[in-house]
Amino acid sequence: MILAPLTTLEHWKRIADDWTHMNSILYYDPNSSEGREQIRNWEWYFTDVTYKGTVTQKSELYKFNIMITSFEVFMSDLNPII
Repeated sequence: MILAPLTTLEHWKRIADDWTHMNSILYYDPNSSEGREQIRNWEWYFTDVTYKGTVTQKSELYKFNIMITSFEVFMSDLNPII
């Protein structure tokens, strides 16, 4: 996880993509918690369709190796969980 200032998030994403073979995700949408929820629903975990034909989220298989976000977004999404 990379927590960075808002002005440098795109730079961190570009550097991670250029310098590594790891899959990185930019987790940032300051104005819309619904946008971040969509990221969690569709970009967080791989979808498993092999279990008796049903679609389930495999909570142990993340789609990304690096998550890049700002401290403010991280704290705003962490507070409801705690």
